[in-house]
Amino acid sequence: MSAVPLQTPSKSEQWNWAQMYKIPPDILDDLCSRFIINVPEEERKDLVRLFFQIELAHWFYIDFYCSEENSTRKQCNIKEFSANIFKHLSFLHKYIPNFERILEQFREYKQAVPTYGAILLNEELTHVLLVQGFWSKSSWGFPKGKVNEGEDPARCAVREVLEETGFDISHLISTKEFLETTVNDQLTRLYIIPGVPHDTKFIPRTRNEIRAVQWFSIADLPNCKKDAMTKVRLGIGSSSFFMVFPFVSYSTAKMSDNFRARDIALKAQKKILSRMSSKGVAKVFVDEKMGSLLDNVYRLCKIYTQNKKESEKIVKNIIKIVTKISLLARNEQFNQEELSVATEFQRKFHKAAKTVISFYEVDFSYDQKFLTQLLNECKDLLKQIVQPHLTDKSLGRIDLVFGFFSNPAFLDLVFKKNTEYNEIMTKIISDMHSALDQGEL
Repeated sequence: MSAVPLQTPSKSEQWNWAQMYKIPPDILDDLCSRFIINVPEEERKDLVRLFFQIELAHWFYIDFYCSEENSTRKQCNIKEFSANIFKHLSFLHKYIPNFERILEQFREYKQAVPTYGAILLNEELTHVLLVQGFWSKSSWGFPKGKVNEGEDPARCAVREVLEETGFDISHLISTKEFLETTVNDQLTRLYIIPGVPHDTKFIPRTRNEIRAVQWFSIADLPNCKKDAMTKVRLGIGSSSFFMVFPFVSYSTAKMSDNFRARDIALKAQKKILSRMSSKGVAKVFVDEKMGSLLDNVYRLCKIYTQNKKESEKIVKNIIKIVTKISLLARNEQFNQEELSVATEFQRKFHKAAKTVISFYEVDFSYDQKFLTQLLNECKDLLKQIVQPHLTDKSLGRIDLVFGFFSNPAFLDLVFKKNTEYNEIMTKIISDMHSALDQGEL
């Protein structure tokens, strides 16, 4: 990016500065001190790059100076806002004749260059990693950066995270697991990276870009833009996390008097997990043997359906169900009645697993109606446990999974001897034996 040459604007480019909305000087002082004045003098010459800092200031202004509490202040657009900045800062005065041309160049650059990064979660999915910009020391956000020409999005994310944190996510990244949003015409994609060791030493590799790298408890992050308790919990105001809001929004509707910080964590974690279904996420909740069982179940589904996407969907639904239920249990969300039902579900599911093994290993013992009924009873118990906690979509996943595996036509085929299913079923039965021995089924 190079500096825009000074020249006399044409009449069509001239803008009525006298009629623009005037932001109070004290607010401009605050915004400039947060986002602009710390930018080194040599970097100020790159006006397009400087505009990214002005844009951050604009977002902050909209979020924290134009809220319902400050409704008298106008939510001006980026053009009007940046015009105020140009008039306020003396070192920008000489560029005022070219203001609109610089703004247009910034917009064109933004639209052409998306940013990619990552949301890093610890092994327990309780903490998220945020970075603090060197020149925007009052704000925290996810590690990310602009893509190079011809660079693959995932490679860009790996590079940017490595540069900003010193941590290599190349062995953890899944190209299918990400959150994506467009803010002010610029696309940003963040890949979900679960299972990062909490004791990792993060050391940025770039100079004068990242001031600090830190784990933040999801439970401590702000519940809304004006969450006063954030200052109490973290010693940092909620405004410092405004760059996180577009990706993890917390619902404040219908909050009960019994609201707990843990509820915030649960909302955020469920929101993130709702977009995740890879085996990398599953490893947080299941061990290697259970992972092998999932792999073999996928192969069985693929043989039966002859459809790769449908088989992947079935296994992804299993993973999502397991992770969300594990998440609820870890956050102690089940009451005593639900825990009692959970005990009955475990007993019934354990019986179903033993029944599957027995029907496969003992000739002439297979009873399709008995097994179908047993699986449907398991489904009903599971839904009874989680219904108060999960969405209709999640409950629908439970119906789909149990509906598939209790299908009489499916059961008749997989338990039939001397068929193409025998080899994979033998592996599944072996995995089930191991899981039962370890108390995991």
